[in-house]
Amino acid sequence: MANNSFDEFHRRLNLARVGGAILFCGAGFSADCLNFKPDDTLGTGAQLLDLFNDELSQQPPYKDLRNAADALQEKIGDNGMMTLLKERFTVSNVTADMADLLRYPWQAVYTTNYDDALEIAAKAAIKPVEAINNSDDPDTAAQNLPIIHLHGYVQKWDIHNFRDSCVLGAESYSKLTSAKNWLDRFRRDIDQAQIVVFVGFNAGDFHLNQAINDLTGLRGKAFFINRPTAQADPDVTAAQTRLGTPFFMGRAGLATTIRELLAKDAPKVPQLASFAKYTPSEPAATVPTQIQIEDLFLYGKVEPSQLARDWSNNLSEYHMQRSATQEILAAIADDARILLLEGYPCDGKTLLTADLAYRLSGGRPVYQMRQAYENVLNEVADILELLPIRWTVSYAI
Repeated sequence: MANNSFDEFHRRLNLARVGGAILFCGAGFSADCLNFKPDDTLGTGAQLLDLFNDELSQQPPYKDLRNAADALQEKIGDNGMMTLLKERFTVSNVTADMADLLRYPWQAVYTTNYDDALEIAAKAAIKPVEAINNSDDPDTAAQNLPIIHLHGYVQKWDIHNFRDSCVLGAESYSKLTSAKNWLDRFRRDIDQAQIVVFVGFNAGDFHLNQAINDLTGLRGKAFFINRPTAQADPDVTAAQTRLGTPFFMGRAGLATTIRELLAKDAPKVPQLASFAKYTPSEPAATVPTQIQIEDLFLYGKVEPSQLARDWSNNLSEYHMQRSATQEILAAIADDARILLLEGYPCDGKTLLTADLAYRLSGGRPVYQMRQAYENVLNEVADILELLPIRWTVSYAI
């Protein structure tokens, strides 16, 4: 991969030390720590398929893991399947590089893994975390680093939630009963992140790809960490390139990068009075009411949560998303540095700048002026020192 791609990866990883980094761990993250026989296969899917076929005494064997899982669950029941998976997906030890990865100040960790490798690695890193099962309420605020198990978590399974929580068989994939509760939050976190690092994930999970593949600016901030190989799988590389940038440094290579980064001083957070860092509102859970729409169009009273709902879901149910937004984003991508938005009162300049702030904040910090104090130029200089190669000034008159 070109050096400038790694430079951008390193720049974003360093910048996000002050907030906005998401870690996503696929099967390849913890495959070498699980209760499976040694195998060169990336991840655990092939080994699970062999295990299920053996348990079923299936001849000819199933070739699709989801079909094999459904057949075995029908044979041994929910309790039997839960017991089998808990036995195979409970980790006793993790590697030093896994602990090093958890020392980075991630905003959130998502995983499709059932196992507790991330939790054990966090304990080794002395990092307080909250393990979250997909059956837990996504609106509950976590006090510590959340580790969100989108496909279910062995340590929180019981006979009452297992069938809805465990995403494995074809039936569970078609329903995604519990995982659906988290996909909106997953999409929102990815959308607003400064960097998203995928470890051991081949980008082949359809329902996850569907949740994020239309996000503005995703390719510039998504990075896939694959194990070192002399010859990369062209299909995996193609799938990852559609979403972001693949690297072949392995988990250990990423851990080395993080250790070196954390040995240096973190970026200085500007002390600001004239400006405030932009933080998007949480999207509304329901469609806008008639009163909210009337308040917007008659009195100019904005409901931020409804704006966020439109932005997050690419809708125009509360306000019209204008083509000018994409034109301005394209100009900024071409290194435009100063933008002037001109129009009559009530033309929608404020809403347009709000749209821009949301779209841009997914790839870089955005600052809004609150009031120009006497040290405003010093504050601008501090912001530019933090973001020396990623700045744009927008004026609306």
